[in-house]
Amino acid sequence: MAASFWLFRKKGSWAWLALAAGVAFSRIWVGVHYPGDVVAGMLLGSICAGAMQKWLPKATVITQLFQWGLSLYEGVEGRVLPVNRNRTN
Repeated sequence: MAASFWLFRKKGSWAWLALAAGVAFSRIWVGVHYPGDVVAGMLLGSICAGAMQKWLPKATVITQLFQWGLSLYEGVEGRVLPVNRNRTN
């Protein structure tokens, strides 16, 4: 998911990559996964995200659905985590 955000939405994608790296590290730290499992998952996710970036624009219906889903997600995220830009400290 972090790779998809990095490829499709450059703005703020560093936060998703940092979150994914933190989760990956924590999975290894607590002994739930081997490092190879985590690396394989990162590679598989990156390959799938790259394939989607390459082939998704060719499918207009899927592109519209993806954009709709992304805007819906961002709308919900904006309600859950509101940003007060007029606040002065």
